[in-house]
Amino acid sequence: MEYQIHAAKVHHAFELGKNLFDLERIMLARSFPEVPCNTAPYLSLCNSEISWAAEWQGETCAMWGVLNDGLVWLMHDNRLNKYRRYLLKEMPHYVNIMNEVHPVIYSNIWAENKRLVKMVSWLGFEKVSEMTNFRGYGETFYRMEKRLCV
Repeated sequence: MEYQIHAAKVHHAFELGKNLFDLERIMLARSFPEVPCNTAPYLSLCNSEISWAAEWQGETCAMWGVLNDGLVWLMHDNRLNKYRRYLLKEMPHYVNIMNEVHPVIYSNIWAENKRLVKMVSWLGFEKVSEMTNFRGYGETFYRMEKRLCV
């Protein structure tokens, strides 16, 4: 099978760290300038309550998870266009699992990343605030949340 999802492991994080999507690197550098981009998947994995890794043609292509405060993260490589439909098909299931762990899950999305804003909205997240000058770097981010429906 070309596309598989597994519980994320350390080797997935290091493999993805070498091949992060260019826009992902820009966003990480603007959000967390103190963290080298290639270590971001590993740090996210280490701080996550639950996380997953997707493999495309045997190589780690994406990772996502939720931190203990409900922050949802997603990182991917430059091949997203090749496996996007698989990821979108599976992602609602994993968002629901994260939402069961945390009644409110959220993510801070860079406003310039229109494609990600659209995808996160499609997954049921709503924009609850706009943060200008996020982390003091002059960038606008949206806080997007998804609340557990009971």
